[in-house]
Amino acid sequence: MYDPTKHNYYPKLMELYRNGKIAIPSLYEVDIYHDDWCRIYRGGYCNCEPEVKLRPVWLPAERN
Repeated sequence: MYDPTKHNYYPKLMELYRNGKIAIPSLYEVDIYHDDWCRIYRGGYCNCEPEVKLRPVWLPAERN
């Protein structure tokens, strides 16, 4: 059974959430940069120390 908490990037995402880096209800896209040798590229769980970056999603302004 698939368990997303087994990926090395999961704790990094949870830390961003706990530290208020992911604003609610703002929408964000997450970029996760894995090392070339990471198991994620072979269908396994992430076993590298990936770089995690948040990118705010652009939303059009409301019209009055």
